[in-house]
Amino acid sequence: MNKNQLLYRVGLVSVSLLLMMAMLAIALPQKATAAVSAESKPDPNAVFTSYIKNNKVYINLAAPKEDVKFRVRAKDAARSFPKWYELGTLLAERKEAKKAIYPLPAALKKTLHIDVCLKSQINNRLTCQKVYNPGQ
Repeated sequence: MNKNQLLYRVGLVSVSLLLMMAMLAIALPQKATAAVSAESKPDPNAVFTSYIKNNKVYINLAAPKEDVKFRVRAKDAARSFPKWYELGTLLAERKEAKKAIYPLPAALKKTLHIDVCLKSQINNRLTCQKVYNPGQ
């Protein structure tokens, strides 16, 4: 094997590794981020991770500093003015972490990226996370 062939193979391996890392970064749950307008701040009690598996939305809410009540919503992340889908309600008491599972709406089952959002029923803040849908 000459030097050019070796460099070619090393280059292919490097590109393959970069692509795999990019795919993993997209697929892994991400920390919740603020959505909607720049002036709106995320709710400090809405620290959560979420993921989609087998057409179900899984949410893990970190222990809030006070009792909370959230409306859980989802929408197509790629559309400018998408329809919102109500998944349910999430209640958690002060300092109590909470896990919840909701069925993925049929209209979103073929959607690649979905915004999963918690809307506080106390201060009306919206906190969203973009989630990869592996089942699409």
